[in-house]
Amino acid sequence: MDDLERYEHLDGGGGIITNDAFSIVQLPFSDPEFYGLTEDDEDTARYMFEMELPKQFSKEKYPEDLVIDIDLNSISKKVDTSEIKIIDKNSKDDITSYFELLMDESGLKARIDRSNLSEISSFNVIQFQIEGLVDLTHPDLMSYFNAKTGYLTIPATANVNFSEEIFSAEAEVKLRKPFADGVKQTVAIDSSTEDLNPEAVIRNIWSPIENDSIQVVGFKDKMVFSELGETEIIVIIRSGTTGLESEICVPVVVVTGELKFSSRPNQISFGTIPIQSEEKEYFATDFDEDLTVGDTRYKKDWKVTVQLIGGLSLEGSNAILNDVMYYTNTDGEKIALSVNPTSIAGVTQNTEQSTVISDSWKSGQYGISVKPRQGQMKSGKYSVLLVWVLEDTP
Repeated sequence: MDDLERYEHLDGGGGIITNDAFSIVQLPFSDPEFYGLTEDDEDTARYMFEMELPKQFSKEKYPEDLVIDIDLNSISKKVDTSEIKIIDKNSKDDITSYFELLMDESGLKARIDRSNLSEISSFNVIQFQIEGLVDLTHPDLMSYFNAKTGYLTIPATANVNFSEEIFSAEAEVKLRKPFADGVKQTVAIDSSTEDLNPEAVIRNIWSPIENDSIQVVGFKDKMVFSELGETEIIVIIRSGTTGLESEICVPVVVVTGELKFSSRPNQISFGTIPIQSEEKEYFATDFDEDLTVGDTRYKKDWKVTVQLIGGLSLEGSNAILNDVMYYTNTDGEKIALSVNPTSIAGVTQNTEQSTVISDSWKSGQYGISVKPRQGQMKSGKYSVLLVWVLEDTP
């Protein structure tokens, strides 16, 4: 008898042998467990499937096959079946090779036939994890986003072929915040974040969302740089799509600052001046370097003076012209130059780290000029030494 087994036993009276026959039945398969996992670090939706496979009394009592169908959401269908590992939950033995794994339009199918089911009959509970890469370019992505938690909630379903019941699960995927790199800043002591542009102190702004618009909100806190040394400031950026904010750390070095000439002309030329019968002024428009003041201090004052060492002298002669050289500033003020230091430029509460004083000289209307009187000049080469002095003023 195929479906009968006989068991002999002693009855309670101890000696009478009887034969009881009973039919072997198929042990039922329990419903699977299907649940979503929470992912904080990667753009991956993860689900766990577990199912008990009761050992049957004979191979014929196993179903013809077991097909597990995982229906994934359209934003998380990028599954690499080679990465799926099916194990026995208790022993952790790998039993993936007994299954056929297939990805189709709806999701993942895992199939095992009767023969292989009986082969793994020593295992009690199968378990495997499905990992679907989230498509961050999907047009419906934000419909799954919870702005309060910062997570995407991505549904999926599972069912097995001998049951009509559908099992639902939701994976939680933390949507990564926008990011940027802080650009190291060197600032003057007593300056503050109000003197910095938050957009200028970060770079390489990035968002996981395609075509996201990132807003630079500003500095997290107002800070006065009152101590020399290293510190940091925080810039807040916000995703226009998700509203998620990130705090970007910007390293800062606080220094006393420096006042100096960044460059000075070594030669200033008036070119060739014709000897005229009438008085005329000539401006120097040819110079080898700009006259530039660099000031990295915080809102300090400075001035530039120039003085002549002697007068305008004719080469190879003792002839000297005095009181013929001038400086005209951009306000149109003409200042006579002499052997005494004469202030020709200055600022109060400076906010610019670089000031090019000679920018206006090339126009031929400002800067150093010579204005000889009628009949004063003779043919030849004239020269004079100019001394530029940069001073820190109260």
